[in-house]
Amino acid sequence: MACAHGSVVGRLGSGSGLRQTRRGCSAIACCAISLLLRVASRSFVPSSRKLDPALTFAHRSPSTPSWPVYSGEQLLLRRRDVLASLYIGSTLSSFFEFQMPAWGATVDDDGPIARIAVRDALLEAIPRMAFGAPATNVTVLARDVKSIEAAALRLEELSPYSIGLTTSDRALNMLNGSWRLVYSDAPEITNLAILPLGFQLGEVYQPIDISDRVLENQASVKHSLGLATGSTRVVGSFRPAPLGTTNAAGVVNRAGNRIDVDFERVVFSLDEFLAVSLGGRVRKIVAPQPDPAAPQPAVDITYLDERIRITRGGDGSLFVLVREASPTKLLDAAAKAALRLEAGEAAVTGAALSERSGLPS
Repeated sequence: MACAHGSVVGRLGSGSGLRQTRRGCSAIACCAISLLLRVASRSFVPSSRKLDPALTFAHRSPSTPSWPVYSGEQLLLRRRDVLASLYIGSTLSSFFEFQMPAWGATVDDDGPIARIAVRDALLEAIPRMAFGAPATNVTVLARDVKSIEAAALRLEELSPYSIGLTTSDRALNMLNGSWRLVYSDAPEITNLAILPLGFQLGEVYQPIDISDRVLENQASVKHSLGLATGSTRVVGSFRPAPLGTTNAAGVVNRAGNRIDVDFERVVFSLDEFLAVSLGGRVRKIVAPQPDPAAPQPAVDITYLDERIRITRGGDGSLFVLVREASPTKLLDAAAKAALRLEAGEAAVTGAALSERSGLPS
């Protein structure tokens, strides 16, 4: 896996070589097309300009090979055809190279093809886990972890929003929607990789509503024998972090890609037991209380496109998410208001709760 990723990145690493190869192929193709068009057009020129077929071939005897022998006039015309084709082909090649920005951009080291190749290498390196759980650095092979981390770092370098992501309407609109966590090395995720009594972590989703600036972290927990299923829902809000702010690890927000997060409620539910639906009646609610001495919970969005999102927590934890609809909808305003009115167990929280949960990860 690692070798495959390295070869993909290596092939895309030489932008100059790709440009030279593309230009050469483009010129050859354009010249060939031009020559074919000019030869084909010979069939439709006025009859007065057509050549006498008798001048085309010399007299042949049965023992003489039928090689074409061109007259001086024919050679001159064919020479003009070749020279004209080379000129037209070169002109067409220059046009397609410099007048078609969508094509020209694909050969750059930082262009769409490079990003797509690295993105695909990252997703291919992440294995599918039982019950749809996110892969972690403790549940996959060490060589795969290295491939994942290397591809994530490379993709972050190719980010189309390396500066000012939180001030870009296009980026924020792209952030909107539902995302599924497919990989993380955050401790609170890896700690859930092996649960007691046969329970296992299932899918983890994060739906985001940009218009209301709200989000939820939704996770399912399933018993390996199907005896019970449970879920957690973390309800919160977010806002762009001001430039110059410092997170828990001391990293200053200079790129404008940081999101401040505030959690309101955490709900733990036992949804089904022995194939009997409990309808959300068995649950526990926690009301997070920010620690005044702790930094503002925040995460950095280090890569974002229409398919994948990479987030870094304040401790450098890696979160890789892909766009995928969550089976659970965001709570509406009325449901959230009712949830706030319910008595919940208070819990003092610091930056770790958000920075290690994949938030606008």
